[in-house]
Amino acid sequence: MAFQVDQASDASSLHRVAVNCSEREPFITHFETALLVTFGDALQRARQLLGAGDLAQAEVIYRRLVEAVPQAAEPWHELGIAQLQAGRPEAAVECLRQAVTLEPGAPAYHSNLGVAYRMLGRPEEAIGSFERALKLGQTTAELFNNLALALKDTGETDAALRAFDDALRIRPRYANGHFNRGNLLLEVGQLEAAAACYQRAIELQPNDAAAHCRLGMVYCELGQSDELPLAAVLPNHDNLAAAAACFRRALELDPNDTAAHRYLVAVLERQGNFVEAAACWRRVLKLMPDFAEGHYSLGALLATQGQLDEAAACWRRALELKPDFAEAYNNLGALLSEQNELEEAAACCRRALKLKPDFAEAHGNLGGVLAKQEKFDEAIECYRRVLELKPDFAEMHNNLGAVWEKLGQFEEAAACCRRALKLKPDFSEATGNLGVLLAQQGQTAEAKECYLQALAFQPTNNVWRLSVLSLCPSVFGSNEEIDHYRQRLLSDLEAFSNTELGAEFPALATAGCTPSFNLQYHGRDDRPIREAYARLFRNCFPKELPTGSSGRPRIGFVVTNRHEKAFVKSIGAVLERMDPSLFELVIIASDRGIGMLRSEIRSQGINLLGVPNQFDQFVDAIRAARLDLLYYWEVATDSTNYFLPFYRLAPVQCTSWGIQATSGIPQLDYYLSSELIEPEDARSQYTENLILARTLLTYQRRVSVPDSPKPREYFGIGPERHLYLCAQQLRKFHPDFDPILAGILRRDAKGVVVAAEDRHGPFIASQLRRRFAATMPDVADRIIFLPCQPNSDYLSLVAAADVLLDPLHYGGVNSSYDGFSLNQPIVTLPSQFQRGRYTLACYKKMGLADCVASDPEQYIDIAVALGTDAGLRSVVVEKIRRASPVLFDDIEAVREHERIFSALIDEARSVRRTGTS
Repeated sequence: MAFQVDQASDASSLHRVAVNCSEREPFITHFETALLVTFGDALQRARQLLGAGDLAQAEVIYRRLVEAVPQAAEPWHELGIAQLQAGRPEAAVECLRQAVTLEPGAPAYHSNLGVAYRMLGRPEEAIGSFERALKLGQTTAELFNNLALALKDTGETDAALRAFDDALRIRPRYANGHFNRGNLLLEVGQLEAAAACYQRAIELQPNDAAAHCRLGMVYCELGQSDELPLAAVLPNHDNLAAAAACFRRALELDPNDTAAHRYLVAVLERQGNFVEAAACWRRVLKLMPDFAEGHYSLGALLATQGQLDEAAACWRRALELKPDFAEAYNNLGALLSEQNELEEAAACCRRALKLKPDFAEAHGNLGGVLAKQEKFDEAIECYRRVLELKPDFAEMHNNLGAVWEKLGQFEEAAACCRRALKLKPDFSEATGNLGVLLAQQGQTAEAKECYLQALAFQPTNNVWRLSVLSLCPSVFGSNEEIDHYRQRLLSDLEAFSNTELGAEFPALATAGCTPSFNLQYHGRDDRPIREAYARLFRNCFPKELPTGSSGRPRIGFVVTNRHEKAFVKSIGAVLERMDPSLFELVIIASDRGIGMLRSEIRSQGINLLGVPNQFDQFVDAIRAARLDLLYYWEVATDSTNYFLPFYRLAPVQCTSWGIQATSGIPQLDYYLSSELIEPEDARSQYTENLILARTLLTYQRRVSVPDSPKPREYFGIGPERHLYLCAQQLRKFHPDFDPILAGILRRDAKGVVVAAEDRHGPFIASQLRRRFAATMPDVADRIIFLPCQPNSDYLSLVAAADVLLDPLHYGGVNSSYDGFSLNQPIVTLPSQFQRGRYTLACYKKMGLADCVASDPEQYIDIAVALGTDAGLRSVVVEKIRRASPVLFDDIEAVREHERIFSALIDEARSVRRTGTS
């Protein structure tokens, strides 16, 4: 409850008695000049001055009187009253005690002495004085009112209420008594009775600003209680609205009442009226310009309205006035973090923590800054410190989970989300985050439950609606299940296309709102689904056409967070070797990714542009770069690289084999592929214009096994076994692959098929085990799932294998280069889509066809022959050893990029001239 201030007794409660000394007795004093006057004349003059408020002159006369006639009680009494009015209660007590000593039977003297004691904070002595006045026969309303106030000070609530009742029986129209009684009732929580008292006080004194303010306070308290019968106080009205009306009336009567201003601010904030609340704070600060807390509170209001610069200015002013204001440092740090002023943000948070080491929110905000700076270990320490201080801080468990997810610790991340939800079951953000984590781990049904729960909390949230719709299982039991899923998805997308998504949607979206990566594993044409997705977002983006550069052609390469490694391996060396006189190359990546790219790509001719890992920052940075050609290494591996192309941030945009399927996005103009990969009808599979290079568009470096490679026994594979290795994502194990695996194992009793668990956890492997137990129960136990391997162990395993198996419909790419680096035979069955033909393309470039199957039966034949016939295997290995150099350090790939980029730059310049896209 807000703190209360008693309305002090006014002058009318300070009582006087008749002068007892002779008014004819001569008395010498000084006014302007020395005059001969009577005692009564002097006393009358002092009273006139006291009544007129000239306390200093009145005091001069009273002191002359008590010096001249020290035995006269009345001058001592009235000098005490003057001291009270001057705000000197200690001096008043001395005077009034002298009066009581000289005339102990005067009740008014005792009454006013009680007032002085109360002003000094000595309520027990005040009560004694008031009770003596009562015994002497004084029974005024003012005396009972003052006694009640003193009893309230000592916590004697019931006695105080009885005293107030006595005062009001004596004078029912005693406004001050009703007001003070209301204060006591408000303090003890009897809100309805308090409101009645204030309303009565206002009836009696309509212009009493303090009474209007206090009534507003009661309505504030009533407005936040669900248990009180509000209608008894304010029938058919909203209590917060009534409170605001009271505070506004108080301010009409007293514009300088800062308390009423501050209470009105609180009401306006609760009503969501932040504009008027901010204006109210500005009026307070005009009255109190050095009020640091006021500047702080105004900053908080402005921040809620998105006026971040103004909010920052308020918090900086608060810190000028109060340099040890930890809360202001914390808020300023949080705001600077939003503005990506990360160094200053961290400094502010650390300053707050120096002032308040156990300031949980400041630890949390510092953790957020460090997470943005991708200093994840330090961020974790901050979040853990928060949770030591506040174990029930659900939001911080969620934030900690987000950092674990960035570090690839998916189980720990999910555990954090679950802890957050245990503490706050309606925490929709944590529910949605848990859904994303479960979807990444392949736990589609559980993820759907999370999304549905998040949607129940926020029924109009289109992010969760689309996330539910887009969930795609990682493992299907049959082709029929795949077809049924895809048909339903297309139908759902068509229905969802009627939903109006605003311009803010892309910045809010998660990866769950984009076409599932799992679609590519189905062995079907993805174009219809990807086009359907793109149609959903047709109204989310501006239609402006970028201008491009005015000088040397500029080509931008977008690499979003955690995709840097694949970019470097696949195309980084191409960029390093391009003719620097042709183009200005700019790689745009997250701040964290730039560090990794800088260590791997050392060409001085390549500009590296780091951007905070936030969607709007990427958009602004790319637009500001004024590129002629924009190349997206991957599209739809995260929400950022999916939605960026829609913005048309360069006159010409292209993508390539980073994702081996069409994007479906109308604003992506070209897809760069190779005539070695694509089937004859490839162009119909792409919404982009397909450009076919003469070679594979990569400059791969040959890898080698570690100096001390691990033998197969290290992985639990005995020397007598034939090791068939499928070192691929487990999501690539299509139902069509099961008969091939079963055929290999049935024909080779010594054979084992080895795969590695998903980096997100063991769930997908467990799903495949169940499927294998159903489709090949006789040999399923010879399919071995190893834990996810570090790179050196993975290469040792590749080298130790007898045969590498390329899965159906989506084969290897970088893993094929790894296998061919070690001269290992890879059995492949090309599909009708690029993603199932890359190993074929490598064989075409090498001029080999020994391991390329034309049907599943031939696939089994080739694999078993290589696995069981060491001589045959040696012959194939030797062929690969001789032919594989053409796959590596391919300078033709560099020249092809230069040729293609030059043509696209010409088109970009043409677009710029004509203004058409």
